[in-house]
Amino acid sequence: MSVVRHADPTAFQAAVGRLLVDDPVRHTGVLGQLAFHPRHDSILLTAHHGNDLLGALVLMPPGVALTSALPLPAHDQVIDYLIRHDIHPSSAHGPRDVTDPFVERWCHRTGAIVTTEIPERLFRLAELIPPRVPGNSRVATSTDVPLVTRWNSDFLTEVGFPGSPNPRGSAAFVRAALAAGRAHHLWVVDDRPVSFALVSPPVVGMSRIGPVYTPPDLRGHGYASAATAAAARWARGRGARDVLLFADVDNRVANSIYTALGFVPVHDSVETGLAQPNTL
Repeated sequence: MSVVRHADPTAFQAAVGRLLVDDPVRHTGVLGQLAFHPRHDSILLTAHHGNDLLGALVLMPPGVALTSALPLPAHDQVIDYLIRHDIHPSSAHGPRDVTDPFVERWCHRTGAIVTTEIPERLFRLAELIPPRVPGNSRVATSTDVPLVTRWNSDFLTEVGFPGSPNPRGSAAFVRAALAAGRAHHLWVVDDRPVSFALVSPPVVGMSRIGPVYTPPDLRGHGYASAATAAAARWARGRGARDVLLFADVDNRVANSIYTALGFVPVHDSVETGLAQPNTL
């Protein structure tokens, strides 16, 4: 068995072949990372048994391990590689069937400690059921960057990343999203933006929505539902076969909103924070 580190996203995608594109729903995180945030400082690994590809792992800065393509038989050899090269993931994110065993094995082998655990559910749109909400939708432009940046940051704080250096809360992230063709759909009432939903253009027929955010003082009016529906229509209009989004498993309001719009559950995922004892 062997693990290969690839120098750039193009080489990695050539190595993984159809592993990712044959199931773009399961691998939405990895495909989105490669399409919209390709970075040469990401750690791109493939695991092999002879000439056979067993799986793949992506670690994107600052060490987020995307585990959807890493089946259980490849865990030990990939963990061996990470330990041997002094690579310590700061978190692991993916379907629970592979992420939970990876985290358990990593903690057992290294003494790492789970610091946070955010359970999520992946939803896929069946038939869109648009809500009846006053207002209209428009796509954010460069003049909206300050507003969308603030809302991204507020969203991250609310879901459990207070004071986080997470780049998704920065103006640079918003500008990069705009440049990559990702669309922040603003729901607007009386010329005032009241909610937004970010959606990506299709990759292998898959588009993903998120984050979706409404400021606390504007909630309860259906604005998030309207923004999400607008984002879904936009994705479908650009040829997306699968329109996806993640929701916090424990957030009953969000889950009910997405179900009412026509989204159905696919699988449960988790985002697990990790730390070595000597870094706490």
